[in-house]
Amino acid sequence: MLKLRRANENRRPNEDGRAELVVRLGLANEQGYPHKGRFVRGDNAVDPATGTITVDSVFNNAEAVLLPGLYVRVQAVLGQRSLLMVPEGAVQRDQHGRFLWLAVPDAAGAFTAHMRRIEVGFVIGGERAIIDGLELADRVITNGFMRVRPGMTIKPASAK
Repeated sequence: MLKLRRANENRRPNEDGRAELVVRLGLANEQGYPHKGRFVRGDNAVDPATGTITVDSVFNNAEAVLLPGLYVRVQAVLGQRSLLMVPEGAVQRDQHGRFLWLAVPDAAGAFTAHMRRIEVGFVIGGERAIIDGLELADRVITNGFMRVRPGMTIKPASAK
């Protein structure tokens, strides 16, 4: 909510020619956010008892699965951008944060292991979004990384 307010200078979607805000909704027994709707308005205060905010949105409910008073998960779509995704198991963590092991080629064509700090995002289908710290050309080590040590020579294989 804070990110949305800051991005829109505290003005609502559809004001001053602003784009309509897409809202996705998921019920307790559903994976992800399968229902797509549009934002209408939101309360200007957070309920201190629950840590939630009331948001009014309009959804197509032709199958009558959405009932008044249901507790749901809501996700505002603030825009779209391309992200790199890696298998969730490849993302490692230590006392300094999250990192990936990369297979980096040297001048002779051999590969050595290097650790790279990353910033991560959401998980979809077992894959983690990498927000920062990974380039498209990087080769991520996804298997056997428990034996990897910085600078060791490795023989990478392509994922199948």
